Amino acid sequence: MWITGDELVVVDGQPVTAEQLAEARQEIAHNGTGVPLWHELTDDERQTSRVAAAGWILALGTVLNRR
Repeated sequence: MWITGDELVVVDGQPVTAEQLAEARQEIAHNGTGVPLWHELTDDERQTSRVAAAGWILALGTVLNRR
């Protein structure tokens, strides 16, 4: 696994973007609680979720760098 500065993580050779993480998290939340799906969110809500996911990627990088 490696992390770039472009809000991208590569897991098992597959790139995963912050947006893909945010969308997947929204789907999990939808399945568990019935909140709106990704395409049902407003542009602002999707952007907020992307920013959070980018933070998750940076946090993951910090954790991995501590090892």
